[in-house]
Amino acid sequence: MNAEPRLVEGVYLVSMHATPDAYGKIYGVINKCRGRVVKEEVQEGTNNFLIDALIPIIEGFVFNEEIRSKSCGIAYPQLVFAGFQILEDDPFFIP
Repeated sequence: MNAEPRLVEGVYLVSMHATPDAYGKIYGVINKCRGRVVKEEVQEGTNNFLIDALIPIIEGFVFNEEIRSKSCGIAYPQLVFAGFQILEDDPFFIP
């Protein structure tokens, strides 16, 4: 216990392009899957968005199917392993 152990979970970095009409639906799915948006930018010359988010690996199995069904096939995510993050509900944390 002197080493201050922490529970961590693996996360995916999700990159996807979105049109303005699918934008809100994508954010809904990201929030539902306990994800958080890291970067968002508008592509120059178009009205498309490039969204980067971090989601837990365990949610990644459902995320891909759900994002395609909610956006009617407009958004195709690319999931890449991004590392580990400390769990918020860590039972070892002592304030």
